Amino acid sequence: MTVPPAPAGDRPAAATTPAAELRFEEVVKRYPGADAATIEGLSLTVPAGEILVLVGPSGCGKTTAMRMVNRMIEPTSGRILIAGRPTAEREPAELRREIGYVIQQTGLFPHRTVADNIATVPRLLDWSRDRIAARTTELLDLVGLDATFAGRYPTQLSGGQRQRVGVARALAVDPPLMLMDEPFGAIDPITRDRLQNELLRLQRAQPRTIVFVTHDIDEAIKLGDRVAVMRPGGHLAQYATPAELLLAPADEFVERFVGADRALKRLALGRVRDLPLERPALVRHDDPSAWVRAQLGDAEVPYPLVVDPDGRPVAWLDEDDLAAERVDAAAGSPVAIVSRDDVLRDAFSTVLAHAVQYAAVVDDAGAVVGVLSSDAVARELAPAPAPAEPEPAA
Repeated sequence: MTVPPAPAGDRPAAATTPAAELRFEEVVKRYPGADAATIEGLSLTVPAGEILVLVGPSGCGKTTAMRMVNRMIEPTSGRILIAGRPTAEREPAELRREIGYVIQQTGLFPHRTVADNIATVPRLLDWSRDRIAARTTELLDLVGLDATFAGRYPTQLSGGQRQRVGVARALAVDPPLMLMDEPFGAIDPITRDRLQNELLRLQRAQPRTIVFVTHDIDEAIKLGDRVAVMRPGGHLAQYATPAELLLAPADEFVERFVGADRALKRLALGRVRDLPLERPALVRHDDPSAWVRAQLGDAEVPYPLVVDPDGRPVAWLDEDDLAAERVDAAAGSPVAIVSRDDVLRDAFSTVLAHAVQYAAVVDDAGAVVGVLSSDAVARELAPAPAPAEPEPAA
């Protein structure tokens, strides 16, 4: 469906285009003079609103497969369909305006401001100035950037900020489908983890179909609803959910590619939100210590957690910290902080790295919603009890 130009006020800025199913049908890509195909007989379906992650070693054809979706590379044979319509029936320029595209280095125009970069496709579609301004403001907020960033240039942004702008630009016209080519590959691990969580948050807020390319199996497991493991020669080795992939690899190649011990595999399957959280005693700096001790009676965690006025975690307190008449947050222990979307393996590692083996679980605003304990993760790893033997008949 072509997104038509529209006058200001014709629809709310927050309206979204429904996500579209994506289907590959026996797709082959063979370059002239090559001894073998780059992609060989690729067939798979991505349900609308899900994230497909293409993963595999270098040269396996995962980026080629993704770039055939928007006809930046043309298939040699086979069909690719978006919402049931073959892409070969679409004009490439028209098709690309309806598909968000994010690459590793963002591809922002350096001579244009952030606002102008975001407005690239809306202007091609003749959106009105007011409509573009409203959408730009909405998108900056959506990706966690202040409105003041609109007038900055890409060189004035950090790598993580440029990636956020790249995502905002890809979302500008509410595309039913997004392509992301190793978008977080050149970013430091801390920023990369935050951007992965941001992508998952955006997907919860506005589900759309996403094709995500990476060489990192951990990233694939964290982000993907479905994972396609490609082997050299462009063959699909396995297409499965992360759980199926890790617990039942199709062959030795897949097993080596995703390899880890059983416990780590199980931790990689779950997220913090899958476990019951424990209830802490939340207190404030300068609260009376006697009152704080009383709050522990109703808490599920043996240590009080100091939070700021917005509910964000500040410090853990122990009995020595409560020896003074009033709470001094500066005297407490650092807090491990995780989000509900964190993979359990990463969250468990964070918990173990702190003296107090509890982590504060926070929402999108950074406020505490509960506590994850190392014991809760250990219980998740414990084997399920065998079913009871039926009593013999009398």
